[in-house]
Amino acid sequence: MSACSLLFLFWSLGAALPAAAAGTAADTLNSPVRQPVSGFVGSTAELAQWLSRRRQFTWREVPYGLTGLPILYLSQTSGWNYGGRLKLTDYRRHPFRYKLILNWIQSEKDRSDYFFRLQVPRIAGIGWGLRLQLDFSKGLRQYYGLGNDTHFDKRFIDPGHPLYRDEQYYLYSLRKPRLLLSLLRELRKPVLLAVGFGLKHVELTQPGAASLLFEQRPHGLQGGFTGLASLMLRWDSRDDEVIPRRGVLHEWSYEISRDTSLEKFLLFATDFRRYTLTDLRFFPLGRRAILANRMVFEVLHGQAPIDVYGDLGSIRRRVTGLGGDETLRGFNTNRFIDDVRFFSNTELRCTLHRHRLFRQYLEWNGIAFADLGRVWPDLGALTLAGTRMTGGAGLRLYWDEDFAVNVEVRLSAERDENLIDISLGNIF
Repeated sequence: MSACSLLFLFWSLGAALPAAAAGTAADTLNSPVRQPVSGFVGSTAELAQWLSRRRQFTWREVPYGLTGLPILYLSQTSGWNYGGRLKLTDYRRHPFRYKLILNWIQSEKDRSDYFFRLQVPRIAGIGWGLRLQLDFSKGLRQYYGLGNDTHFDKRFIDPGHPLYRDEQYYLYSLRKPRLLLSLLRELRKPVLLAVGFGLKHVELTQPGAASLLFEQRPHGLQGGFTGLASLMLRWDSRDDEVIPRRGVLHEWSYEISRDTSLEKFLLFATDFRRYTLTDLRFFPLGRRAILANRMVFEVLHGQAPIDVYGDLGSIRRRVTGLGGDETLRGFNTNRFIDDVRFFSNTELRCTLHRHRLFRQYLEWNGIAFADLGRVWPDLGALTLAGTRMTGGAGLRLYWDEDFAVNVEVRLSAERDENLIDISLGNIF
């Protein structure tokens, strides 16, 4: 996100929601708790403090959290992008009864990204939780080749250079609607089991006269419908699911995927398998500082389509990788891709100030970070040599402890301009 959107985003914090959050006297953030929150462990005072940092309004004695921002930024590949993000949370139960998230972005260059998610940690009476996600993506995506040593040659996209190929040489056009459904069950705290199912349809096209992806054609460029099934086992001792300050999360995830043609369906043919190990750790350093670390190791086996190379992670959360806002900050999105991938994010988070503005709870944090990452063609090629490193520092604003805005200075071996980036969300 370009720096020109910074003022627009922070102006929205004071102007976008006060009118929506305003209401009767019962809506006051510091109003007493009218009824207990199911599953909350602690005193009434602790419950009141917990709610005061999340609740914007109360309707029929139900505390709700409502956060959202309009989005406006300039991108080199898609031009001006505009849209918004909205999140509604029901806090009748701890950590929440349900959460609805809606995100939409469009651009002047035919980009569309729509995202809807429903999260229900536990459905009363059956003990299972639910996560439903519907999304649709259309637009340009980056591709720099398979491998850890791929070279980004700016001469190929410079119209004035003799080696010029096309301005969109490192891009391809993707159109992908997708449905993901996960069912979650707490076996015995803190152990959780999840099973997932999904369906997607992929279309790939060449946007310009020349494209690296269509020259290399890794594993072919098959499209069409694909079905998937997954299994995840999680150990989660974090003190908070959204913004943890202590605890550990381990995840072991397995996913299979196959073409939905009748022949492959009858033969139970598998196109590829995904194995993912995720480890998150949070260590409090006094009252205001936290040391946080995330490590993700993933292996793809089989004929993985190109859109699968563009993300990694378990069914709980997929991130764009390797490079971009969520993995190797300072490198371009999807800068390094291959069948085996690893990345680590380490952050020192220090709380600078907490206050309320227009009845909203705001918490400002200073962040210093270091990211590591590497990809390999197979497990036999594992080595630490060639590991990519990035680092930087920035400011993170937590809004009602359920929404984050980041302004970061990101440094890497390929970053010589546009050092400041803005992104939304807590990356882990």
